[in-house]
Amino acid sequence: MERLTIQVGPYEVDCSLLMHAGRAWIVDPGQEARRIADLLAGKGLEPAAILLTHGHFDHIGGVPALQAKFAGLPVFVHPGDVPMLAHPLNQNPPDYPRIATPSDVRDARTLADSGVPFDVEVIETP
Repeated sequence: MERLTIQVGPYEVDCSLLMHAGRAWIVDPGQEARRIADLLAGKGLEPAAILLTHGHFDHIGGVPALQAKFAGLPVFVHPGDVPMLAHPLNQNPPDYPRIATPSDVRDARTLADSGVPFDVEVIETP
């Protein structure tokens, strides 16, 4: 397993790619979906899933564009954060673009059962 971390968006959120055997799990794609997609292409990686550490706007902003580019790309997040993904106060901070609600959102607690090639521990931190 190899990891690459870049900073994305105006808040410079850490977005990581967890890479293994030509596949990548994208962690917290806060913005700059095109840059993330270009990075994947440049490394010859197929995106496997998006993993969200939590649902704040600055961590989810690139999700809809990545899902539009890569059909069927699932999103894993703790179910406690699912309501935040579409909440109006989380969607439209004064200086941030509106974020479409991600599709195919799955329970992060099931990630370990989805065939990921690494250990997964989901820690609930409300």
